[in-house]
Amino acid sequence: MNDMSVAYIAGPISGVKDYKQRFARAGRYLRQMGFDVILNPAEVLPEEIEPKQALPICLRMIENSDIIFFMPDWSASPGANIERLYAAYLDKQIEYLPDNDTKRRKPL
Repeated sequence: MNDMSVAYIAGPISGVKDYKQRFARAGRYLRQMGFDVILNPAEVLPEEIEPKQALPICLRMIENSDIIFFMPDWSASPGANIERLYAAYLDKQIEYLPDNDTKRRKPL
């Protein structure tokens, strides 16, 4: 993997009790894949932030990423759906993390 590639992790946060653990697991997986720079909203955003406040921050992170990785349950999240549309609009590379975090899935 190119050392300069920046990855962003997208997935549900609101209403998910173990979202920090899920995002951390996805981050470890991406590091194993060779990504050194990973933008992880679960590590950046304070727990108390409202989704409408968090989304603009997440969109800025997407703008500064080369590749966006969506967690398996991303489609259940209104915010992640907006992130998906925005990433496609910006023509970012979009990938989907596997359910078991051990191998990559081809994009839909």
